[in-house]
Amino acid sequence: MIAGALLALLHALLAVLFAVDQIISGTAINILAVGLTGFLNRQLFATGAPPGAATLPHLQIPFLSDLPVLGPLVFQHQPLTMLPWCW
Repeated sequence: MIAGALLALLHALLAVLFAVDQIISGTAINILAVGLTGFLNRQLFATGAPPGAATLPHLQIPFLSDLPVLGPLVFQHQPLTMLPWCW
């Protein structure tokens, strides 16, 4: 909540005090927040894993993953990738 309040304060200062366009400053603050959280995550919680390494195993659904075209495209992914297909 504190981080959100500080970013909202930064947005308000940019929009009101410096008369910056709100869409531009909001976009810049979002990009700043994404970069800052990624940087702090690597600095504070370094695990030795390369960035972007997959942590969940690939699941292969029996019989369906052996299909010639659809098998590798649809039925051989990580569980979170397959989840939307279940809905």
